[in-house]
Amino acid sequence: MESQRKKPLKKQDRLKTYHEPSKNVLEATAESQRRVNERQKQQKQMLEEENEVDIDKQQYEILIGQLKAAEARNRLRIMRMRYENVLEREVNHLISCQPTALRAVRLEAILPTRSSAKAQGAAGESGNAQQNRAFDVHLISCEVTSPLDTKPWN
Repeated sequence: MESQRKKPLKKQDRLKTYHEPSKNVLEATAESQRRVNERQKQQKQMLEEENEVDIDKQQYEILIGQLKAAEARNRLRIMRMRYENVLEREVNHLISCQPTALRAVRLEAILPTRSSAKAQGAAGESGNAQQNRAFDVHLISCEVTSPLDTKPWN
């Protein structure tokens, strides 16, 4: 040992690297390695728990997004229905305000209401119905006099 102390420090260090470490050093190394392994296991468990929470949170956010989209579609549907109802009431009002029945029928043929379109659809309206309706509109728009009407059609 005395010979090792007299050697320069670099040589001592080189020699120590090739010797087996002492029992105390081996125990301390094993203990520190055990603590490191234990810490890594704890970190893995925490990450797995966070991932589970993240998956639940993602599923929750997806569900919330789907609910918001459904609510938006419902609002649009309600607005569309309100608009169609207002439009139908306006057309019905225009038809009911006509001075003669013949003018009302003509206007109804030109501006079909949603309820009359549903009734024709329920009666089994075919593809030729569009052509027939155009022909009826043409006939109604021609100049016609009626015994009920004192004025000729313009």
